[in-house]
Amino acid sequence: MVDLANRAVTATIAVGSAPRKIAVQPVSGAAATTPAPMRAAGAPSGTSKSITLGGVTYADHGTKDVRTRARLELEADDYYFSPTFLRGKPGQKLTLVVESEASTLHNISLPALGIDKDIPPKGKVQVDVTFPASGVLAFSCKFHGPLGMNGQLLAGDAAPSGARS
Repeated sequence: MVDLANRAVTATIAVGSAPRKIAVQPVSGAAATTPAPMRAAGAPSGTSKSITLGGVTYADHGTKDVRTRARLELEADDYYFSPTFLRGKPGQKLTLVVESEASTLHNISLPALGIDKDIPPKGKVQVDVTFPASGVLAFSCKFHGPLGMNGQLLAGDAAPSGARS
């Protein structure tokens, strides 16, 4: 991150080996002194809250019980998944239709399941996930995870946690 007014680097964000774009967002006041990875962007409606679990920030847009479903539409927006936490049965298979209404490229990654799919601006992708036998399975946007764009698949009565599988 660069403070253009002072021409100073204020923070460094790991982007992997192939960054695809740069986001320029003006900030002012106290927010200008806080590095972006520590701030989770909320929904425009202000209904989001930021929570941190195991050092990972989540722009929390709620928990949805999907134990009786085979398919779910998951919103991927700037910069959150809604719902953020999905509660399913251990071993349950679920098709996620991940849709972005944003003009930003997003992604859904579940490394434990070998899933890494880009979501085009104002587009959608479909991924098939399987809930873990127990505990949680984390997913994220590989581009915006540090901004709070993270979520979890919760098996059974598992609570959201900082454990990444």
